[in-house]
Amino acid sequence: MGRKINAKNVCDIFIFCAIVVITGFIIGTNIYHYCYKMNADIASEALLAQVIWESGEWIPQSWYPSTELRLCQTPNLAALFYGMVKSMTLAMGLACVVMTLGILASGYFFISQCSFSRRHKLMFVLLCLVVPNHFVTLELLYLFGSYYAVHVIILFLTLGIYARLINKKRVHPVWMILMAVLSFVIGMQGVREIQILNLPLVMTEILRQLYLVYEKSWNRKSIKTAGWCILLLATGAAGTLFPFSVEQSIHRNMRRGFTKLFEVVFPDVKVCLGLTEMGIQGCILYVILLLAAIVAAICCVCQIIARRCKNNDIWIYAMFWISLGVTMLAVAFTTLVSSQRYYFVLFFAMAFGFVFFMKYLEEKSGLLAGAW
Repeated sequence: MGRKINAKNVCDIFIFCAIVVITGFIIGTNIYHYCYKMNADIASEALLAQVIWESGEWIPQSWYPSTELRLCQTPNLAALFYGMVKSMTLAMGLACVVMTLGILASGYFFISQCSFSRRHKLMFVLLCLVVPNHFVTLELLYLFGSYYAVHVIILFLTLGIYARLINKKRVHPVWMILMAVLSFVIGMQGVREIQILNLPLVMTEILRQLYLVYEKSWNRKSIKTAGWCILLLATGAAGTLFPFSVEQSIHRNMRRGFTKLFEVVFPDVKVCLGLTEMGIQGCILYVILLLAAIVAAICCVCQIIARRCKNNDIWIYAMFWISLGVTMLAVAFTTLVSSQRYYFVLFFAMAFGFVFFMKYLEEKSGLLAGAW
């Protein structure tokens, strides 16, 4: 028994060291090699940080946002660092470091609210770091721009609270109100958070409520969770109504929706995965990871249909895939321009699906109980 415990501890330490090393690479790249992949988008974020500080305006009148307003994003944080270091590149690098640490901390908080062991939790955080491998997606999360870092942090915090609610754990009302306020603030920036979190979360909760009715275990206490999810959607939508919010002209594309889905959206999802950026060994490992996530999703669907859904983590996992599906369909059946950036939730679905699959194997067969 002692040998097994020591082996498991060694595995935990190895995963933790891998997280520290990769995080160290990210920190070093942001601080010392910020201009390595300089482009117009990255440069504009750094310039915005300088403009915010020098103008003294949180929303500079001389700056016109294109797709999303910056209220609590990386440039806003970088503006504070710029006041101290007087360097655009160093300020943005430091801000990206803070955002990276925020993603890791919120990710660990989220996974800790689910029914996983410490090893699974560490593996999830590690996969959140290593699964995004394409430079464009790395810029979204950890490097140089961290455009969607705040969205991911709020995603993890919201799902962490949602996990506590569906697992019938106590959640202080202050935290629920705080997430509603954050949803409102992010809504003022644009519709991205509604697309990737608020709307998919409501859809997931509707499915869960229907399942409770189907399983004949529904009670009035579950209305609290549904009401909170609807509140997040409502506050996010209310935030988009502000005059300074960025409006996007979106029209329906029903006639050519399926054509756009197969000819534009699916190829962009493939590019988002970054398979073309890897070698043969990397592609094999990546495909295994993706297949494990897909198998886990199929197992979840089978458990729901058979009314054997005893693990509420299934609904968390479903939310990731629903979020990806909503984004893909929204782009396909509207005039929104597709971009590989929009499908980054797939990385977290793969990370969560892999640890979910490992846990499933342990519980069903015990094959990995000793080695994993």
